[in-house]
Formats: sequence, structure tokens, C-alpha cells
Amino acid sequence: MVSTTSAERKALLPRGVIDTLAGTAGGWALVLVGHPFDTIKVRLQTSKQYSGMVDCIKQTVAKEGVRGLYKGMISPLTGITFVNSVQFAMYMQGIYFFQRMLGVKEGERLPIQYVCLAGMVAGIPQSMVEGPQDLLKAKMQVQRADNKLYSSTFDCAKKIGSTQGVRGIYQGLGATILRNIPANAGYFGVYESSKRWFADHGADQKREVKDLKPYEILLSGGLGGCACWIASYPMDVVKSLMQTDHVNKAERLYNNVPDAIRKINQQQGPKAFFRGFTPCIVRAFPANGACFFAYEFSKSVMEKL
Repeated sequence: MVSTTSAERKALLPRGVIDTLAGTAGGWALVLVGHPFDTIKVRLQTSKQYSGMVDCIKQTVAKEGVRGLYKGMISPLTGITFVNSVQFAMYMQGIYFFQRMLGVKEGERLPIQYVCLAGMVAGIPQSMVEGPQDLLKAKMQVQRADNKLYSSTFDCAKKIGSTQGVRGIYQGLGATILRNIPANAGYFGVYESSKRWFADHGADQKREVKDLKPYEILLSGGLGGCACWIASYPMDVVKSLMQTDHVNKAERLYNNVPDAIRKINQQQGPKAFFRGFTPCIVRAFPANGACFFAYEFSKSVMEKL
């Protein structure tokens, strides 16, 4: 399981490499399980033509086929290699730092508040990698079959980069950072808390966290995923609207995060900040359960090499 002790691993690979590769494996699992729900979430966030999640699914499949639900998956599937590897590697570096700072020894648990803080700090470098990937994914997800601006994710990146430069690729970065900081606090904090609860209250009480059963990891990961989105969803709506805004800065509806929040609230009301929340939570549990299971499994395999 995600170790919060300072034990040195007797493994072929350095622990930083293990954390990075395991994070990548978790990211692939997350995308494969959760992308269709993510497509529905983004469309509900950015369009008023759907009455709800089921209606959005029906319209998408009717007009674009099942493939429409997987539109834009190339960007997160390739990008997740970097996003999750940075997220998990930086999170674990934060864990190791706080272990050393507090003198946490092998077999001892790092206080949960420091687990949350490690996640929050990881959210900043994570956003630098995730911002462009999210932008390309969102641009592809909201285009309709009868009005395509981009033929592929790579075409989207090429056109935005050639006309707007690096700043265009980082459209909505501020909102991405403000989303990821609280998201990671809930994500890793609840995941670790849930694992500890299972270790202390299972049939075999007072087990080590590393001895949890697969279903306990899946449940803990699912709960962590739900906490992640509950903590950050309103800002995710802001991020989606800013990233699907016009690529030309002079023609954008939203100038910055505070301006976007004000205009969304004025024009659509407070409910707009939770549009698409249902498919997001429906996706969060299985997708993040799969993510953490793949992370823990691949990590345990590499540590035994």
C-alpha cells in the first residue's frame, strides 16, 4: 500500500522510479475505466442542451455512436503517463520529507494532516503537466460531429500552439491549480484514512496497512476519488469553461478565475457550479478504485524485484 514509513526498500529500482512507474500504471487504469463518464461530465458542464446525465449519454450515442463517449481519450491516455507519474511521485516525495521532518520511524503512521499537505503540494507541479492535457481533452470533448474544428488531439495541439504559443496551451492553468490543491488533499487524505480504518477494524484487527485485501484497496481508492471531486468540483466547472472558451485571448468570455466565477454565478446561478456532478461521482468511485489498485499492485511487484 502507499507507504507512510521511512523504511528503505531493498529493490532493484530506486523508490522514486518505483513511485513514478506505479503512478503511471494507476493513471492508465483510471482513464480506461473513467473516460466515458468524463466526456459526459464535460459536456454537461459546458452545454445547456442536455437535461441530465442519461439524456447526454443518449444524445451522444445517437449522434456519434459509442465512440463519441471515448472522444478525446488519446490526450489523457498519453498525458496520464506524465500527469499521474508527477502526481504520485511528488506526493510520495512530500511524504518522505514530512517523515524525515517529524522523525516518523518504520511502522509508524504519518499524521493525516501531513498526508493531506503532501497531496496539496503535489498539486502544483501536477497542474503544470495536467493543464495542457486537460485543455486538449476538453477542446476535443465539446466539439460536435457536424462542427469539427480539430481533426485529432494532435491537430488541436498543433493549431493552438501555432496561433497562441505556450500561453495558449496553458489556457485555464490558474483554475487547474486551484482545483488540484484541495482535490489532492481529499484524494490522498481520505484514501490513507480509509486504509487505516480497514487495517484497524477488519476481521483481522490491527493489521499492517500493507496487508490489506484487494477489495479494501478498491473501496479506499473509490472513497478517495469521491472526496477529491467533492472538494474541488466547483473549481473544475470553472476550469472546464475557461478551457473551452475561445482560444484567442481577446475574444474570451472569461478574463481570469475571479471573473469566471462572477460571470458564471450571475448568468447561470449557483447550480451551475455543480452541473455534471452526477456522472463525475459515478465515474470517481470505480475509476479511482482501479487507479489505486493498479498503483499498489504494480508498486508491490517492483519492490520485490
